[in-house]
Amino acid sequence: MRFIIKKLVVLTFILFISSIFVYSTSFFDGKMINTYDELKESFPMVIGFPIGFVELTWVKIDPPLPYFYGIKCCGTIWHQDKFSLSVLIVFFLLSLLYLVSCFVASKKNS
Repeated sequence: MRFIIKKLVVLTFILFISSIFVYSTSFFDGKMINTYDELKESFPMVIGFPIGFVELTWVKIDPPLPYFYGIKCCGTIWHQDKFSLSVLIVFFLLSLLYLVSCFVASKKNS
């Protein structure tokens, strides 16, 4: 019973870390735009990792180009379904990494 509770706590922690990681990618993702032609063609822009879940819709600022356009410059639409799918993908990858490392550690101790 203790083993199952420990695994549930670890998996809950991994889910929490996955959510924070995916959420934080929306603040680091974006695109460098060099010309006004690129600016016209770039919006709407979708950012986020591993699946884009934030849609940048309209630019609130007019900086001199080149400029890095990201979440801080634009109006946004958050797609909850894509965010949840991104969290699940990262959760499964981190869980797989955790389970493989537990398996390797148990074989190493044997």
